[in-house]
Amino acid sequence: MKWETKNANLTGHVIDVDTTGNRVKLRAASFETLDSYNDVIHQKSFKKTISENFPRIKHLREHDIKMLIGKPVEMVESSEGLDVVSDIAPTALGKETLTLIEGGYLTENSIGYQVVKATRDETKGIRHIQEVKLWEYSSVGVGANEYAINLKSIHPKDQLKELFVKMEVLQKHLHTGNISDETCQLMEIQLLQVKSCIEDLLEKSLTIVEPEIISTPELVVEPVEVKNQYIPLAEFYKAYKN
Repeated sequence: MKWETKNANLTGHVIDVDTTGNRVKLRAASFETLDSYNDVIHQKSFKKTISENFPRIKHLREHDIKMLIGKPVEMVESSEGLDVVSDIAPTALGKETLTLIEGGYLTENSIGYQVVKATRDETKGIRHIQEVKLWEYSSVGVGANEYAINLKSIHPKDQLKELFVKMEVLQKHLHTGNISDETCQLMEIQLLQVKSCIEDLLEKSLTIVEPEIISTPELVVEPVEVKNQYIPLAEFYKAYKN
């Protein structure tokens, strides 16, 4: 299952803010609306993940695990979408987030999830999502794009460097031997994000066709160089695939 992010679309909004109680009520996802990804999330898509995964779900800023700001205390599927009451941590970042939400600077929400069940209408090009596994929901300044859009805008070799840095950080955390459950959960979110980027890179590498007709050396060398660097990524992905 691939990690994805999705903005709550036009119906996503902050419902209420309680700065005294450090809580915010928001709509994290919308139902029965066609979004910019040509997806429609249907009612009951979150029923199983709420039942089985609720204690592990986190409230982040901008899908960044280093910006943990809270956790859900209530999560229900209304007729219009996934409504969440979030307990915001009394940290500097948490207080800042509440201030930004109350002031109308942070007005959009986004979810980080994996699709479990979906069907596709090939004639219309629409994916109908019936079940997701929710990992986190985020307060965002703008509608969420795919994770690591900043990585996807740079050269593949630089993407690899960034991914290796993230993997090294994860390894260092694992070697400490003293990790809290919450840290483990955040690391799992990070790992899923890294795996998603690896999947994208591997998919792109499989579409690279070795040039047979093109004789320009510059055009031949670059794809070969990039393709060779996918080997360690492929091994890492294989190790964590299951």
